[in-house]
Amino acid sequence: MFNFLKKSSLPHTRPERVIKVIERELGSLTLGEWCQDKSLCTQSQNVLTSPIVRQMIQVLHNSHPAFQVFNTGGKIDTNDRAMHQAKCEGYTNCLADFESMGHYASPTESVEAAFDAEEISEIELAPFKADGKRTA
Repeated sequence: MFNFLKKSSLPHTRPERVIKVIERELGSLTLGEWCQDKSLCTQSQNVLTSPIVRQMIQVLHNSHPAFQVFNTGGKIDTNDRAMHQAKCEGYTNCLADFESMGHYASPTESVEAAFDAEEISEIELAPFKADGKRTA
């Protein structure tokens, strides 16, 4: 009987958990490529409409660097002013880009440059003089 009690009082051994780090290459999607994928935009829209995420974004808007007092200490330094302005613009662009990830933009066809000779009729050229100015 003592053997039974000894066995039941021993702690159960669990299999050891192994954590593996899977290294992946970071994504190389651009914002334009993201917005051209309907499935990614749909998933983003679901996240962006979540009340907690909306509140998080509002907190970020409320914490915008433009609302911080720019203390010059009595003298105006152009470099400090420019750096603060760049910080504000970058912050605004980041928030706008994040919020735009939920909006689908249909893919546009790229315009190919053609450097062929352009044919212009004599009638279209008639109003122009040799110096390229229009005649009165």
